[in-house]
Amino acid sequence: MPKEKCPYRWLILFACFLAIFFWALDYTAYSPLLGVIKDELSLSYTESGLIATSFFVGYAIGQIPWGYMTDKFGGRKVITLGLVGLSLTSAMFSYSTNILEIFLWRSLAGFLGAAVFVPSVKILSDCFTKDERALAVGLFSIGANFGFLITPPLAIAIEAWFGWRMSLLSIALLTFVSLPFVWAWVGRAPKSVKRGQNFAGSKIILRKPAFWALAYAHFIRLGLIITLVSWVPIFLMDNLSFSIVSAGLALSAMNGVAIFSGPVGGILSRRWGDFPVTALTLAGLTPALYVFSIASNIPLVWALIVVNGLLAFLYMGPMWSLSAKISPSGQVGVVGGYHNTFASVGALILPFLIGYLKDLSGSFDLGWLVVVLSCGLCFIAVQVLRFKAV
Repeated sequence: MPKEKCPYRWLILFACFLAIFFWALDYTAYSPLLGVIKDELSLSYTESGLIATSFFVGYAIGQIPWGYMTDKFGGRKVITLGLVGLSLTSAMFSYSTNILEIFLWRSLAGFLGAAVFVPSVKILSDCFTKDERALAVGLFSIGANFGFLITPPLAIAIEAWFGWRMSLLSIALLTFVSLPFVWAWVGRAPKSVKRGQNFAGSKIILRKPAFWALAYAHFIRLGLIITLVSWVPIFLMDNLSFSIVSAGLALSAMNGVAIFSGPVGGILSRRWGDFPVTALTLAGLTPALYVFSIASNIPLVWALIVVNGLLAFLYMGPMWSLSAKISPSGQVGVVGGYHNTFASVGALILPFLIGYLKDLSGSFDLGWLVVVLSCGLCFIAVQVLRFKAV
């Protein structure tokens, strides 16, 4: 879409930025407090992993329906509804007393939170040209990175004074700050999709190898990010005797560098192309993750935290640009919903495996090895895109 047809695209981008920022606050608030929650509720490592993965049970279920709803009714209503629901269900999580209640509220939060990401990507795809999309999505992703950066010290500070329940509740209710701006500006996005054209067109893409290669790549992308966000703090505390403050700072450092990697990935994709950036990032992530999982030298661990944070978000913009490029006309929201469903399943499975294999083997080593091998397999899978016009 030509630039002149969307004169408010940068303000629309900022509204989407705010939406994903508060999404990240709500999602991540539990992570630096996982050890405290685990001890108070007497949870196993497998049950602790469910705190992360239960969110993505609902998130996976919500992707395709919210993609259709966005194409049919527009992003403003969908994103606003998602933010309100996410805030309220995240607040209810703070009142949970057992793993079943946690699973219920986190699953509902995930379902409603799914109404934020794919609609935002679809809106940005409509507002920005093909050459600008990767950069736009990279800038949009900074919102999540800022949320991941700010949440650990904020959550830890509130917990120190008022306990983990008040910490989760306070952060959840902050989401309402974003609603007026999101409602005002997201509604200015162009309406490019007509009702009734969704399903028939989107069925075609399911027969394309490029669709499935990207589906697995999205599975790894979000699965890896949520694994790092969920398990790095407790991994550092258990294996390397980090304090809760040091582990929280490590999580903030990882997400701090990720703030720059999103737009850098977008800039590199404009110079080199979306596929090379995606493939090279995966080629770098595989060894970086493995070395991090076995490192015991503290300066090296800190360096690898930074490297993995940088790489984990570097290919986000290029990958969503690829998803938009292979989508049939008018089906960006639906195909994005499909791909984010696979991403959600990755975010459900990989963090859960870390906790389950920790309980099974008594060590984090096997879980990290599975993640590393999955990442290496993803590098092989995306090579199919080399032969496509993307």
